[in-house]
Amino acid sequence: MKARKVFFILFISIILFPLASQEGKDVVLVVDTASSMFSYYNEVGTYLSRSFLPENLTSGDTLHIISFGSKPRFEIVRRIRGEGDMDTASARIWLLYPLDPSSDPAAAINYTEQYTRSIQGERAKKVFFVSDSDLSGQVSAAAGRFPPNTELQFIQASSRMGSGKPGVASDRSGTASSGSTSGTGSAAGSSGGTTGTGGTGSATDTDSSGGSDSSPGQTDPGTSQSGEQSASGSGATAGETVQGTGGTGSAAGTSGGNSSSGFNFRSIPLPLIIAGALLLLLLLLFIILLIRKLQSSPKKAMAEISSGGSAASNDAELLNSYASRQAVASLQGPNRRYHYRSTSSQFLTKPPMLNIFVEEQNTGIGRRNIHAMKKGSTYSVGGGNSDFLIFLVDFPSNIGRLYFDGTNCTFTPLKSEYFPDIGSTPVTECIGKPVRIVSRKNYEVFFHFEPYKDPLVEMNQLLNSVKVPEPPPSDEE
Repeated sequence: MKARKVFFILFISIILFPLASQEGKDVVLVVDTASSMFSYYNEVGTYLSRSFLPENLTSGDTLHIISFGSKPRFEIVRRIRGEGDMDTASARIWLLYPLDPSSDPAAAINYTEQYTRSIQGERAKKVFFVSDSDLSGQVSAAAGRFPPNTELQFIQASSRMGSGKPGVASDRSGTASSGSTSGTGSAAGSSGGTTGTGGTGSATDTDSSGGSDSSPGQTDPGTSQSGEQSASGSGATAGETVQGTGGTGSAAGTSGGNSSSGFNFRSIPLPLIIAGALLLLLLLLFIILLIRKLQSSPKKAMAEISSGGSAASNDAELLNSYASRQAVASLQGPNRRYHYRSTSSQFLTKPPMLNIFVEEQNTGIGRRNIHAMKKGSTYSVGGGNSDFLIFLVDFPSNIGRLYFDGTNCTFTPLKSEYFPDIGSTPVTECIGKPVRIVSRKNYEVFFHFEPYKDPLVEMNQLLNSVKVPEPPPSDEE
């Protein structure tokens, strides 16, 4: 009996190990969309979609995109499972038009810090800032404020990005002081880096062919030369890696050839391959033992299986405890597509009006999904004739219900089979909180409720915000 318990626990552990190894990492891409980036729009889009995404994302990773101009803005979050998800992320990058008249990097860094803290789980996190302004100093100073196991990188936008990849360092062991970047550190980037003690530094570029190129500041990503020169200055060039653990700062990176956008067998992590092989061996061993037991005493074996003795009950308790822990963890932390919304619970109109936002669903349907909230009112959510309509994927009507008590809104699932994360648990103060639903064909959709603001009111505020100065009095008067 004890041997069977040990075997079963080992079997469950092997099953859970590859599931844990598939969690991957979270990659947060923060892109400057100020008007100063307009001249680099094609180069930045080409680099991010053709080089950055394939090199930094593998199956199981999650991509988060944030844009910032005068204020930061959440764009999209996507779990990478195949080339379709990569194409979706690439298409969204090309929609980041640089039209904002100004840029506020400090607000973007603060927003990204809060957003990174809201990501559920203890997975590794990599944050990339892309801007035409030199943000290396601000990124280095903010490194200590980010959660542990978070790596920060700054990518300098330039007109040469489209022909190759810029100086992006990728250092797993680098550390950085949260208050200053003037400590002792080293950097070796794919197209440029700095090595400095105090206020001086040298830059060395190493490509996959073995040549090196060194230059101060921004370097040419499409050229590799042999030789080395030193550059004097403080701070770090584009591509500096910062990881907030306090102490001195160092960054090191290497570059390889251009990576293709497809997934192949080599991209599968080695621990996952080993775990899969062990799982197959254990399954084969379990089948062999079961066959031998059936051949030796079939009646006894079938009686134990049908009766579900103490060993079976203990195994069931083990599985139930694991499932309950997973359910509690999903309720305690935000969803993996959760994004920080500082004003999500504020009503903008009287009477308060709510709109449902469904990810990737067309919003050009008029006021179909906009409803005025009255005290004690209840609205249905789902497909068909629901008050809040989800038409992107086929869902039955009235799978959930939204209730307004005069102050707060509560969303209650009515058909728990479509809500794998929360089941039948109500979501209190649900404005701005994303909810995941899964269709019968296993297609997942995220939605949340948000306060509605009339476009005419927004346009009126925009027009009234422009003040034309009066002309000075003429000499004749």
